[in-house]
Amino acid sequence: MEKQRFSFVGTGSAFLLVIFTVLCLVIFAALSLVSATTDQKLATATEATTTAYYAASNQANSRLASLDSALAALAPGAGSAAAYVSGVPGVLPEGWTWDNAAEKATTQIAIKENQNLVVSVQPTFPQNPGETYYTVTQWQVVNTQSWQQQDTLNVIK
Repeated sequence: MEKQRFSFVGTGSAFLLVIFTVLCLVIFAALSLVSATTDQKLATATEATTTAYYAASNQANSRLASLDSALAALAPGAGSAAAYVSGVPGVLPEGWTWDNAAEKATTQIAIKENQNLVVSVQPTFPQNPGETYYTVTQWQVVNTQSWQQQDTLNVIK
């Protein structure tokens, strides 16, 4: 009589392979779901920050337009650059502050609770028609809250 040979691949091992494959698919699906949720939260936060920045940028451009109008009204009456610069503090629109030492006007617009958009301009006396009345010297997002180092890492919530 011949002995029957048994193969290693039987019904039980095929079932274990199916269970292992399904388990791997479930784990990969869970990891994909977690990754997609995190990406969605990041995209939402980025959208909110970008929207807030561009809203502040639009407001800064509106303030620049009002400053430009005020400086355009001042320029014809000023006979020289020194008289023009000395007259600027008197015609600054609302929202602008004047720094005598640096001879520049600055405005700050809140982006978020801890960030401001700071715009500084230095008035320039136009020598020829069509020239600008100021030069933008700063257009910067500034953090208003001090940085604090975090010594702990919350791994499990």
